[in-house]
Amino acid sequence: DAAVAEPPFSVELEAKDIRLDQPLPEVKFILPIFAGAKVTGTVGLEPVRLEGKGRTWEDILATLHTVRDGRVVLGEGQIRDSRFLKTMAAALRQPSLAEPRILGGEAVFRVKDRRVEQPGTVLRTTDGEIRMSGWVSFDGALSQRTFLGGGFLRTGDRQQDRALNVLMEKGVVTEGTLDDPVTRVDMKGVLEGLAKEAAKDLLLKGLEDLLKR
Repeated sequence: DAAVAEPPFSVELEAKDIRLDQPLPEVKFILPIFAGAKVTGTVGLEPVRLEGKGRTWEDILATLHTVRDGRVVLGEGQIRDSRFLKTMAAALRQPSLAEPRILGGEAVFRVKDRRVEQPGTVLRTTDGEIRMSGWVSFDGALSQRTFLGGGFLRTGDRQQDRALNVLMEKGVVTEGTLDDPVTRVDMKGVLEGLAKEAAKDLLLKGLEDLLKR
């Protein structure tokens, strides 16, 4: 039986305090914001087992999966020249997002169906929190949804802050590839959200005026 004859593949990985100022090309599949970036700091990988089967590497990749979710932990550091963050910073007009100072973070991931899924990534920066979820396929295609918090949502301009808060209710989508990510902003959703906020303000003002009588 050909299926039975396929040899199993299994490997357990673990890493502690690996410096990020050295080439670590596989990390970008778990943390796509690292693609093309110059990163300082450290990263650790909690024990995770990968399994698959096949006689060739291509067969193994087709069946490769994590037995349970893995977890990467980031130490304090800096991200510069990230393709992913540059396109997002430009789309949101948030210059500080392009080169954040990382205070720490973590990424939960799982491998299956020829891609790495990230159900929950959190980066704590000096400007606020960056939360992400999505996937990166083995061929480099990606789809990520990002939410920003804290200082990223406080620009000093009341209307811009409102727009950012409305936008972050659904998050920002980045698609494309690791080499060429594209961030798109759902302006229709933002405008609809702002309209609802304006209607809410009018309603609250009407209630206040009524209560003052």
